[in-house]
Amino acid sequence: MNDYKLDFDEVILASEECSIKKAKGTFSKGKGKIIVTTKRVIWCITGVFDSVKSSEFSSVKDIKMYDNRPQAVVEYKKGDYHLTIYFTDREEVFVFKYSYGAYLTARKIDEAINGPPKKEKTSEGEGFLAGAVKSAAKAISSAIKSISGNDNNQDSEKKDEEVVKTVIVNKTPKKRVSVKCIGCRNQLSGYEGEEVVCEYCNTSQVLK
Repeated sequence: MNDYKLDFDEVILASEECSIKKAKGTFSKGKGKIIVTTKRVIWCITGVFDSVKSSEFSSVKDIKMYDNRPQAVVEYKKGDYHLTIYFTDREEVFVFKYSYGAYLTARKIDEAINGPPKKEKTSEGEGFLAGAVKSAAKAISSAIKSISGNDNNQDSEKKDEEVVKTVIVNKTPKKRVSVKCIGCRNQLSGYEGEEVVCEYCNTSQVLK
């Protein structure tokens, strides 16, 4: 077929330029693009002005799975990034110039099968967390006064206030941040100053 049509309930998740390298089949090495939809992986040979000369596609359901993850593996070889997709009956290799396209395509294949990643729930602000810490500190302070029998002692209350202030200062939560991975541009989330490792390209970085 020279073109492709999407089903009414099918959505494009990624479209990246690459070279198509197949050991067997219709296509040889050549300029093209890979398109990932919610249902299929489509590979196209493109011509002038990005026109589609020919295309083939496979269902994402035909991709092999391991530990609930699709077998779409990115490797760096001789200056390029090779994305190998392991289907149940064959392997397809797509060659990208930059890491971003390869890792994005692999990530979107995962998303097509497993759905979008779940976003972690965050608090409405540091003020809310600080208030919770303050309440907890006061509760602890009150319990200490009750046990020690110094509930009416003004000096004791002043000391307790200092304890509460110290707890507030020391327990102030870190700022939550969301940044792009420096390796594959995947979205990373966590707390400022925390070191995280990207689940897609294994790049380690400190969140800022």
